[in-house]
Amino acid sequence: MKPEKDVRYIFLARHGATRANEEGICQGIRLNQTLSPNGEIQAEKLGSFLRSYCLVKDIGPPLYFISSPLRRAQETKCIVQKAFHDTRYASISTIHNGFQEIDHGEWDGRTWGEIQAHYPDLYETWENDIGALQFPNGESVRQARHRIISLFKQLMTWRPRTSNILIVAHGGTNHIILSYVLKTNNLMGFRQDNAALNVIEYHPQQKSFRVALLNSTAHLL
Repeated sequence: MKPEKDVRYIFLARHGATRANEEGICQGIRLNQTLSPNGEIQAEKLGSFLRSYCLVKDIGPPLYFISSPLRRAQETKCIVQKAFHDTRYASISTIHNGFQEIDHGEWDGRTWGEIQAHYPDLYETWENDIGALQFPNGESVRQARHRIISLFKQLMTWRPRTSNILIVAHGGTNHIILSYVLKTNNLMGFRQDNAALNVIEYHPQQKSFRVALLNSTAHLL
């Protein structure tokens, strides 16, 4: 089946795993780790899968490759972009501070068990009402949502408007983008695993979104 005309595809991915991810350590913007060896493999598999997805669906590959400035996101983006190096499309690679992870403040670098023990009230808010959370000496989820969605809206105005985009970001960033697209306040109502791929269709004429793929990790099996 041919893809619809005048549709922009936003490929939204989470970065591959870091040592902190593998050890159950909270990781915001202050713990700026590189990919682990397994995270590099995950990113390679993500790139291969995205290339195959575009071919099978007869969708143009990403023109814009965008990532958070944090190393784990930049490294993932570069690895994925290599999967498209021999295509006939000239791509643009860039970073945007607006897509960096939420600043977790004092939580950064702590295990989730330590966070629960030292910040029981905030941890309860994290589990039950994350939209109201203000990280200690960090960012509030409301502040993060404002910067992330402001940038995401700007991307929808880029020309040519049907050019496809890859965004490599973080769990928190992706939850905020997807909750905006799905028109839900339940930020934690779906998973965002390391090297997961989401496919969002944007219809410029209607200014509407449709999620075609959510937290896909089959390529990691």
